[in-house]
Amino acid sequence: MGQLHDSVQFRGDRLEYYFVDLPGKWEGIHFLVTSHDNEINYAVIKEAQVGVRVDSLKTTGAPKLTLRNTVIKYTLSSGLLGITADIYGENCLIFNCGDWDCQLEYGGNYNFENCTFADYSNIVINHQALWCA
Repeated sequence: MGQLHDSVQFRGDRLEYYFVDLPGKWEGIHFLVTSHDNEINYAVIKEAQVGVRVDSLKTTGAPKLTLRNTVIKYTLSSGLLGITADIYGENCLIFNCGDWDCQLEYGGNYNFENCTFADYSNIVINHQALWCA
């Protein structure tokens, strides 16, 4: 629960110049099946394997995850991963993720308002899958 001019930072612990914005340095935030009524507000989540992962549908009336005013960037795989989840997102920016900005699998309930999902290739993430026969 950050604030407008004081957001909470989730990132890798390597601070040397070479490691700045390098994806995959930590696993990311994972909300398990028994977790409920989670909220992330004014956060910056970066350099993870998966930014935020949410498993299973809600068990209460509120969404399993409410994501507001949050930036997720420079992830190795997915920025936001929902697996039969219930996610509400408002005013979020998810960009420059390795495979998917938003990966929603096996159904669920998803509502995104005023969110931006964008990918721009760079030296680390080029969005060109290499397939070998």
